[in-house]
Amino acid sequence: MSNWIGIRIWKECRFYQTSIKGNMLKTITTDNGSGFSEHEWIKNLGVSVYFTDNHYSMQKV
Repeated sequence: MSNWIGIRIWKECRFYQTSIKGNMLKTITTDNGSGFSEHEWIKNLGVSVYFTDNHYSMQKV
């Protein structure tokens, strides 16, 4: 992973996927910010990643 924000997000996702309850995180909807530039790593955890349309970050709700 090339950016520290992406690494932090991946670690948080991995925590939720490997916690006692396991597989708590099913989907993430995000804008096209740099934090999710490494979204393939998150997909490898079994989490679906969806992106909003450009200039429509309100779709995250």
